[in-house]
Amino acid sequence: MAKQGSKKLNVVPLDKQQAKQPRGEAVRVKLLDAAEALLLEQDAHQLRLDDVLADAGVARNTLYKHFTDLEALAEEAQRRLPAPRNREHEAGLRRPQPLPR
Repeated sequence: MAKQGSKKLNVVPLDKQQAKQPRGEAVRVKLLDAAEALLLEQDAHQLRLDDVLADAGVARNTLYKHFTDLEALAEEAQRRLPAPRNREHEAGLRRPQPLPR
C-alpha cells in the first residue's frame, strides 16, 4: 500500500512576532509601526493618513477596523515612543490640523 503524503506549504513569516499573532493583531502592529516610524521623522501634526497606509501596506478600510481615526492611531503610536520623544510629540498631537484639500 503506497503512502499518500499530504502536501504541506512551507510558508516563512516575515516576522516571527507576527507569526505568533492573529492576523488582525499583526495588521494593527504594522499600522502602529508605520505611524511610529513617521512620528520619529516628523511632528504629529504633520502625520498624513496616506503616508501611514503606504508604509504599512494596508488599505484605508483596514485602518478603520483597528482605529477610529488617524488621531487615535497617532496617540497610541506616540505612547510607544521612548519617553523624551513621547513628550515632544504629545504637544504636537494637540495642534490643530489643516483640513485636506
